[in-house]
Amino acid sequence: MANYLSKKVVLSLYVALSQMDSSHKQGATQLLSSIRYFVALDRFYKNHNSPCDTKDKSQKDLYCRYVGEVVDICDGYYANQFYYPLKEHNGDYCVGSNFYSAGVVAQSLENPTGDYTFPKSRKNPLFSVKYGVLTKEIAYYPNINELLGGNITNRVALCLWLLRNSAIDTSVSYYDGVRTKLKDIYTNSLVDTLLPSKTSFDSVVAALSLEEFSPLKPILSPTDINSLFGNHLVLNEEPLFDNNTLSDNDGDKAQKYVKEVCPLILFGPPGTGKTFKLQHDYCDMFEEENQFVVTFHQSFSYEDFVEGLKPVQDNDSLDNISYRVEKGVFYRACERACVLAGYSDLEECVNSDIKDRQEKFKTAIKNDDFVLLCIDEINRGNVSAIFGELISLIEDKKRLGAADEMTAILPYSKQEFGVPLNLFIVGTMNTADRSIQLLDTALRRRFRFVEIGPDYSAPFKNANSVKILKRINARIRSLLNKDNQIGHSYLLDAENNKQIIEALIIKIIPLLEEYFYNDIKKVRFVLNENDSTQYPFYIEDTDAKEAFQDYLNTEDIDNEDKAFYVVDNSISAIDDEIECGKFLKHLLGENE
Repeated sequence: MANYLSKKVVLSLYVALSQMDSSHKQGATQLLSSIRYFVALDRFYKNHNSPCDTKDKSQKDLYCRYVGEVVDICDGYYANQFYYPLKEHNGDYCVGSNFYSAGVVAQSLENPTGDYTFPKSRKNPLFSVKYGVLTKEIAYYPNINELLGGNITNRVALCLWLLRNSAIDTSVSYYDGVRTKLKDIYTNSLVDTLLPSKTSFDSVVAALSLEEFSPLKPILSPTDINSLFGNHLVLNEEPLFDNNTLSDNDGDKAQKYVKEVCPLILFGPPGTGKTFKLQHDYCDMFEEENQFVVTFHQSFSYEDFVEGLKPVQDNDSLDNISYRVEKGVFYRACERACVLAGYSDLEECVNSDIKDRQEKFKTAIKNDDFVLLCIDEINRGNVSAIFGELISLIEDKKRLGAADEMTAILPYSKQEFGVPLNLFIVGTMNTADRSIQLLDTALRRRFRFVEIGPDYSAPFKNANSVKILKRINARIRSLLNKDNQIGHSYLLDAENNKQIIEALIIKIIPLLEEYFYNDIKKVRFVLNENDSTQYPFYIEDTDAKEAFQDYLNTEDIDNEDKAFYVVDNSISAIDDEIECGKFLKHLLGENE
């Protein structure tokens, strides 16, 4: 006798899976994205016992259908991270635009000899990709449980969710019926990896009341999913866009919210957590295929960022070199944003009717379909040369889909180019880096600047760290300015006085010497020491002093008032906490 899971159980599973990431930010985790592609490939192997070559349209379409089996909720809608709102689909469940066009598959097609894994740039990949071919790797299978957080509830909920449209044999134990049905659909490798022991399975089923069946297959609707969350749509963090204020009759409001978040530069002295904030407050909000990260440096160019001619070696003759126009990270990010808005590529978007663009980008914003471009160390490159003629196009009012949109002709491909309205640009800037380029005034006018300073309320592990950081920064500001302060991250993890000493000698003092161009007198002032200090960090370099005196004796020059000091590295070998505390007491001041 076979029965289906009841509608009540299926909805309970949806709620359980929605808790895989409680923040529910866009792309906060890539669980659903990774799971659906992994499970679909296993299904492909079950039916065909071979890799999936996405260059073959029939295989590509079939793989897409298998992805849909994982995420499909009801007619025309699928689950985006098992939360709300549901996403409309045109039959490809965003596989074509996400996985093929912008993700690791596209990267593998651009580099036929490269070996890639999915998810890309992750320590726990699920399968391999080479020249568009998706290949099952048994060694990667345990990683699915890592992605599920090692959580038994997540594993059981996912196993049952995969069977929501399948009849289960209820004449045997629940566990045996589930295991048998799973093996009918998926390979033994997946079932043995994903399905926990009977004891663990039974405990989760009992805790969540998941053993309820129906003779009819459950049919879900968007209303069913909406009712699961109701007023819980107010998230823990302030949303980037208030979708409730966007109506079909008010597309101009969409531009208002884009302006509030993009483009943006996080700036401040070193160690204040700018890159950390970029990673966790921005990158974590986007799925992997919807984020592009680049670091500017002195050799970074327009050709790397937008497009340029790149050499291609002929495999048949190593002496033959040809050139092709290769798209840079900025172009690919813009194209991805156009794809999310409903276009096949950027070229189609630019050539479409302006009213069509405005409507599609307004819809993309309402649906939270955005792309993130992160530029770390944005002021280390020649920004005006890297952006070139496109500097004006990043303004919110001149984006594709905006009221006063603007385009430009690219110099190499001669294609018309524009920056989509649904592209975020967020950069970081280290204000103390002496090797940086000054930011172009044109760029300053087009970015919002948010200062990230030392956070004295951060969770320091030692109370002395806060006092020392405040005192050092006050002395730095008296000689330089706030842009050259010391960030909290340098002392954040120091648990005792010895670790504070180590951080001072290894990290902070070298940075101070860089700030003051090796003017040790000023560095010693910041450390509150002089020649009479009993516990100094610097000691006199007597050898250098004697050598310099010999030099003066051989040259007919006036005696120079020159001091010779070096850091006393022997301090790092001190293990006694009380002794280490004496150095810190001098740094803080006699009365501390």
